[in-house]
Amino acid sequence: MYTDFRSTRAPAMLVGAVAALTVLSGCSDNDSTRVSRITGLPATVRADQAADYTLLQIDYPGATLTAPNGIDSRGDVVGRFIGPGGVRRGFFLDKHGSYEAIEYPGALATSAVGINAAATVVGEYSDATRNHGFALRGGTFSQIDFTVGTTVAHSTFAFGINSSGAVVGEYKVLFKPLGDPGHAFLFQDGVFTHISPPGARAAVAWAINASGQSVGYYMDQQVPSVGHGWRRDSDGTYATFDFPGATFTNARAINESGTIVGVYRDASQRSHGFMFEGDVFTRFDYPGAIFTRLSGINARGDIVGDFQDASGRTHGLLLMR
Repeated sequence: MYTDFRSTRAPAMLVGAVAALTVLSGCSDNDSTRVSRITGLPATVRADQAADYTLLQIDYPGATLTAPNGIDSRGDVVGRFIGPGGVRRGFFLDKHGSYEAIEYPGALATSAVGINAAATVVGEYSDATRNHGFALRGGTFSQIDFTVGTTVAHSTFAFGINSSGAVVGEYKVLFKPLGDPGHAFLFQDGVFTHISPPGARAAVAWAINASGQSVGYYMDQQVPSVGHGWRRDSDGTYATFDFPGATFTNARAINESGTIVGVYRDASQRSHGFMFEGDVFTRFDYPGAIFTRLSGINARGDIVGDFQDASGRTHGLLLMR
């Protein structure tokens, strides 16, 4: 089991779902453990909530896959796309509809994942041997590698950044294929902190808001392991949650008001987007999609994500307030 430690340097269709929440709070930075269990009351989503959003489809020009990951307070969007030749690159889409590709110099593949109010973009890139995190500000890249003493993690992925410049993501000590989770981290004021809900076998941190709340998913100790959503408050207290009836819950983003968006899998292993606000879950399904995933939310409540159509092609989506 991992606990927090510090190391110096280094519209779519909106389908209402009944809410049923279990919260577990636990491990803090000083490794004291507090455990409590709270059950929220069921609640239903307003039937007219779909009217609150305008839906836009996002496709990078000429791309075979477009997947937005983050959105800032201005409405600028970042994500990844695959173009001719099958190369993965990041992209920046401003609120006026202008695209710009993001490619770390010399990288084999690049993904842009998070963006903050200062237009700093974070993401990950791969070279011939491993993955590295990066921050991009004003046209200048900075590499981010999780470091403990003189030991550098095998791979580092920077996924989220808040207005203060705190970064969260994932690191892997040994080689693991993409999609096999490693461990979550917080990088703040030049210091890396390992973060992980109590009882987690592995964890990923996707996003962090201005209040220092971060979210992600973790894999438990069951065999086979099950994935659950989690939120970590700035004091090191964790809350874990599952979309009702889900076999896997992945919290991808949290905004300043604490609204969480993400993706879950049902019993048939189909993926749906969700919003978690207060004690209420709302399911998001793009009409006719094979799967839907929500990956970013800004302070205004605009949401980005992606979906796969009946032909198997992945497109981006934007839900605007």
